[in-house]
Amino acid sequence: MPAAQKPQRRSAEESRSILVTACIGLLMEHPLDEVTNRRLEEETGLNRSYVTRLFGSRDGLLLEAALELQQRVASRLPADAPDVDVLQIISDPEAKLLSTVGMWLTTRGHNGADIFTGVGSMTSEIAERIEQLLGTSPRASRALGLHVQLTASFIMLFGEPMGLDEDTVNDVLAVARIQLLHSGPLVEQLGW
Repeated sequence: MPAAQKPQRRSAEESRSILVTACIGLLMEHPLDEVTNRRLEEETGLNRSYVTRLFGSRDGLLLEAALELQQRVASRLPADAPDVDVLQIISDPEAKLLSTVGMWLTTRGHNGADIFTGVGSMTSEIAERIEQLLGTSPRASRALGLHVQLTASFIMLFGEPMGLDEDTVNDVLAVARIQLLHSGPLVEQLGW
């Protein structure tokens, strides 16, 4: 009779990556409260205690998932785009998931800055585009970029529950785009 094979040992980094990827996959298919440590264990084959061991808590795993989503969405923003396409942001399923997870973590006491404004984040990518497009300072570009992302997140999270139809969403996006493109006087007035 052949000897039973031992399960392959993974490094902590491999296990972290597996759990983050599985968490995002499950979140794309299930409501946040249904993505439990038990479900992650079933999905990955990693004992549910790994979540606590590697991330401190389920919230820690969700924060890592949000940061990964942030990088994925930012990497899909076209580098050669002449301006910031808010419609692209709000139509991206992972951006919507990021907004949902970010909002949930914020209600649990997490600082939104660690989710939305880190290096390589969608906000920093948008800010770089704004700086190139408008020639604004890094401070003004970051503030305007965060404003664009918050507008997009609000539409993604609350547009449907508020009954916003497609025309209304497009009108809001048109206002946001015009505000962005004509923000020079605002930036000057604020001294940025």
